[in-house]
Amino acid sequence: MTVFQFKRWFNRKYGWYLMLGWLVMWGIGCASARDQSLSLTQQQSDLTRQQAEVERQRLELERQRTELERQKREELEQKILAEEQARKAAEAAVTYSQPEYEAFRNQIESASADLGKFLLRRTHPTGTYGSTDSPLISRSADGHSITTTLTVNWKGGFLEVPYETTYRFDVSKKEGFGSLSVERDSSIIKIDPEFLRSAESQLRETFNSDK
Repeated sequence: MTVFQFKRWFNRKYGWYLMLGWLVMWGIGCASARDQSLSLTQQQSDLTRQQAEVERQRLELERQRTELERQKREELEQKILAEEQARKAAEAAVTYSQPEYEAFRNQIESASADLGKFLLRRTHPTGTYGSTDSPLISRSADGHSITTTLTVNWKGGFLEVPYETTYRFDVSKKEGFGSLSVERDSSIIKIDPEFLRSAESQLRETFNSDK
């Protein structure tokens, strides 16, 4: 049998086995390629989901950080506002406002004659009251107190000699009536310090009872 005849005989007898084996191998290769393709697609899908989850977590952390900063900012603003309101309230408690100052000035001016008589009677009991000059009333630079200067014209002695006595007193918004002093006194008879302290005490009681 020649080689050619042997090949023909072999192909007739065993060729379909070879074809079947080849088809099986080809099918296995296709299945493997398909599985690899599906595996790669699954991996890409899983990676996409993971990336999306990471991004979602990043956005959530960013939102939480922004919310925390907003809350801290609001708390700080509220604290600053409360401190400012407390400061203004504390300042208002010790400071004469313009309306309060004007009301005080009007009260002193309207009662200046009676106030002058009272001061003269307490410091120069034997003197004869004449008149009271217009009071000088001023508010301190910080607005915490008001100073009043009052000059009383009066006469004393058998000869009715004219004299002038200038008084000064301070009133604080926080503490009330402060102190009474004599700025100038033309009388030769000096004021007894006890008389001055007594007048001061009575004025303090009067002013502080009106607070």
